Amino acid sequence: MYLLGLDLGQAADFSALVLDQALPAPRVLGAPRRPADDRPLHTILHAERYRGVPYPEVVRRARRLIEAIAVQDERAGRLRQDVVLVVDATGVGRAVLDLLIAADLPVDRLVAMNITGGQAVTWGDGFVGVPKKDLVFSISRVAQEGRLRISSRLSLAKVLVAELRAFRVKVTASGADTFEAARERDHDDLVLATSLAVWGAERWAVTQPERCGVVAVNWR
Repeated sequence: MYLLGLDLGQAADFSALVLDQALPAPRVLGAPRRPADDRPLHTILHAERYRGVPYPEVVRRARRLIEAIAVQDERAGRLRQDVVLVVDATGVGRAVLDLLIAADLPVDRLVAMNITGGQAVTWGDGFVGVPKKDLVFSISRVAQEGRLRISSRLSLAKVLVAELRAFRVKVTASGADTFEAARERDHDDLVLATSLAVWGAERWAVTQPERCGVVAVNWR
């Protein structure tokens, strides 16, 4: 399964698009089955970010990446894998979501996510609401379990690794948790886009999708 995470920034911020290939962990013949065996391995195959790019161009770049995935798999003789695009529809993302729907991208599922400060995942009206802490904990758990790999071919590999290391949990004066870059000058666009993709893959349990609740709208 291919998961694309699209984090949309304001005019002065970066937008980021990350491609995660989530595959079932390899099985050892004759070894006993454990619950952890159902957890997928994540490989970040592509990452890009841009600032000052019109949103219609962001949509076009997403299409080019999705189409390139299909071409590469066909050339390699691989069976087609599902493609899921998880987009941050919070704030400006709502308007860009309309562009994505109108573009009729060749994806199996388009997930419109509202990132919230709540405690539970909610869904309705075509949107899934996900607490930011869930995104952070999801990618942290995957990394700590050794299930997150970043392709060395990525030009932004070092940037993504630096963002992952700089991401911190902060506690506000009211006692609420916030999750952001450690310093104001740091960016977190790539790590957020990655967390969107990783959360999607973990949520739908790549190896046993029938056991997971459907929390997204298939716009096609």
